[in-house]
Order: sequence, then C-alpha cells, then structure tokens
Amino acid sequence: MSTVAQAVGLFVVTNLDDLALLAVLVASGVSFARLVAGQYLAWAAIAVLAAGVVAVVPEDALRWLGLLPIVIGVKELLEREEEQAPLGTPSLAAIAFAGGIDDVGVLPPVFAAADTAVFVAVFAALIVPWCLLARWIATRPPVAAAIERLGRYAVPVALIAVGVAVLI
Repeated sequence: MSTVAQAVGLFVVTNLDDLALLAVLVASGVSFARLVAGQYLAWAAIAVLAAGVVAVVPEDALRWLGLLPIVIGVKELLEREEEQAPLGTPSLAAIAFAGGIDDVGVLPPVFAAADTAVFVAVFAALIVPWCLLARWIATRPPVAAAIERLGRYAVPVALIAVGVAVLI
C-alpha cells in the first residue's frame, strides 16, 4: 500500500469522531471559513506535537486538554439565553485541538516509520473535503431536523461530550 493511501486511511480513522461535531457546528451557523481555519490551526498544532514536541509533555497530561471543549460547552450553555456571536476561529481551533489530541498518541510512531511530509501534506489536503462532508451531512433533512430539535443545546452538549471523551 502506498504512503498516500496509508495517510488517507489514517486520516479517516482518526477523524471519524470529529465528523459529527463538525456537522453540528455547521448546522449551528458556524461559517465554513471559520470551521476550516479552526481545523487547520488545530492540525498544525497537532502535527508539531506529534512530530516531537510531545516528548516533553507527559502522556497523562495531554488528556487534560479535554477541559477546553467542556469549558467552552458550559460557557455556551450559560450564554445561550442571550443572542451571541457564533464561535470564533480560536475557539473552533481549541475545540478541534482538544478533540484531536488522541492523534498525538497515534501519529509519532507513524511519523517515525514513514515519510512524515507525506502524512502531513495528505492530512492538510483532506481538511477541506472533510469539512465539506460535514456540511453535506448537516444539510441532510433528517440531520438538520434533529439538530433543530435539539436547538440551543446541540453545540454545547456536543462540545462537552468531546471533552469528556478526551478526558477518559
């Protein structure tokens, strides 16, 4: 199997959990540009960590990044009564980073055994199509109806769930 095919497979496997959250964010009105920008910022941070900086951070400490989406989710729940601006790029990047921190555990051995540049390039190239897929999912009538029924709770609950998953 080629390195590119391996990278595509690894991207899909490590980002399936992210797809539902991206769809909820799109359905809640987050602009596509902000969503993509947040994903790229998070991927850049994850790639740097996975490429070696993570060696100085104890593995057990990484899971505490799950607190980021929990805090953002709770903040969103508390502020949903008032009209507010949609999540900004830094918040979206923090959410994506915390949700993707498990990649830091998966990628270093891959980077050590394969062509790191190919994996980084393939992952970066797949961010926009992945966000487009999330947008497509979010606009399917049954999904859109479910998210609308959940109303103001959809994004905060999804964020809290991501945070809890990272913590445990």
